[in-house]
Amino acid sequence: MIAYFYRYFSISILLRTLFDYWKKDEIDMTNLALDDRIRVMMMNLVSRFVGATVRSITILVGLSVIVFIFLAMIVSYIGFILLPIIVIFFIINGLARL
Repeated sequence: MIAYFYRYFSISILLRTLFDYWKKDEIDMTNLALDDRIRVMMMNLVSRFVGATVRSITILVGLSVIVFIFLAMIVSYIGFILLPIIVIFFIINGLARL
């Protein structure tokens, strides 16, 4: 179950491409004037920043979902192990009140 959500959120791919351009939105700077080059460099930098922000948020959401699922699985497992003891406790407690 945890591996499913790890693959669903593609955390390993997001970590590898954390500082890539957002949606591969890169502008080529060949044969441009200096002021246009600076403007294109700033746009490319903003595209990298947006990509890093979105990927970071997605990684954080994915990891929080994985932690929540892990904790829910632990609680379910402990509850499953303790269920016979709880049933016996309720039976003894119910018979004691008769």
